[in-house]
Amino acid sequence: MQLGLLLDLDGTVRESTDGKFIQTPTGQRIMAGVHEAIAHHKAQGYTIIGVTNQGGCDTINRDTGKPLKSLEDAIAEQKYTLKLIPQLEAIYFCPDMKGQVCWIVKKNGFEFLVSDLDTRISEFENRILTGSEVYRKPGAGMIYRAVKDFDIDLTKSWMIGDRDEDEKAAKVAGVNFMWADIWHMRFTPGMYEIRQATQSQVEFLEGINLN
Repeated sequence: MQLGLLLDLDGTVRESTDGKFIQTPTGQRIMAGVHEAIAHHKAQGYTIIGVTNQGGCDTINRDTGKPLKSLEDAIAEQKYTLKLIPQLEAIYFCPDMKGQVCWIVKKNGFEFLVSDLDTRISEFENRILTGSEVYRKPGAGMIYRAVKDFDIDLTKSWMIGDRDEDEKAAKVAGVNFMWADIWHMRFTPGMYEIRQATQSQVEFLEGINLN
């Protein structure tokens, strides 16, 4: 089984160049320390996956009567992130508030829909996802899907995020969790962690065993 590094994207890996939220697919930049962190973990043998909610696809702009973000723009946005970070194997994103739908965008340019009727995950077959299974975080459905697709060992893997929903999804899935600010600071020159790191987090960040 593979070591997995599961990354929330907005506020953890990337940020908008033209406002609070990413407005266009290319209106994003990679945050400080992220390239260095990903290179470090890739060298340690981690398979690196993006996991992101994209609720803007299911939120209506009251001024226009249309979704804040089209599905096509959401897919293009993930494709651009994959270009900016070639070590990412794939990005899973959930565009609906109910968490019943998930798209996977891969670095080779192909994307496909998975849902509660996807027979490739037998326990999800022919029923509505509920509770921890829903794809939208704090549900762990996207994490479970990545585990199936990439043969990830959750007990030895990590998730990085900046919101409570990320921490909750990691807890549900049984994967180690680290706040994005600790992760950023370790790999940003001249800056330091602003939260106290646990021993297991230090071992992960440094790639060492302190025992």
